[in-house]
Amino acid sequence: MTLTAPGAAFRRLAPNVQGAIWMLASGLAWTVMASLVKHLGTHYPAPLETFYRQAVGFAVVLPLIIKRRSAAFATTKPKILIFRGLLAVFSINLSIYAYQKIPLADANVLSFSRTLFLTLLAIFVLRRRPEPCGSARCWRGSRA
Repeated sequence: MTLTAPGAAFRRLAPNVQGAIWMLASGLAWTVMASLVKHLGTHYPAPLETFYRQAVGFAVVLPLIIKRRSAAFATTKPKILIFRGLLAVFSINLSIYAYQKIPLADANVLSFSRTLFLTLLAIFVLRRRPEPCGSARCWRGSRA
């Protein structure tokens, strides 16, 4: 019996199985993060927890940045990229603040309803018409 590397065994799985495993890992990571934020929220302010969350995310992505240095920062619109990054930090900070201050279940529901708010924002601010199937799927999922 030969032992294979975990990465090789993972790559042999069907793409749908790989996707399911990534989804489960994502859900587990989100649950751990939300629980830690709730638990540590009484001792640490939201901006500090945001910094730690971003630092861990950066550490996870750093090997990819090092591996593909030229592609990691390749953009034709650096201003919009910086603006998007600032908005992301702001929204993560508010999300962590919500997890600290309101019950975990309520904060989780608000987090999952983000798609609904973004759809409405895109309609009114960006003047984008949503695709009929995409909007129907979005609203049908919110009523479940």
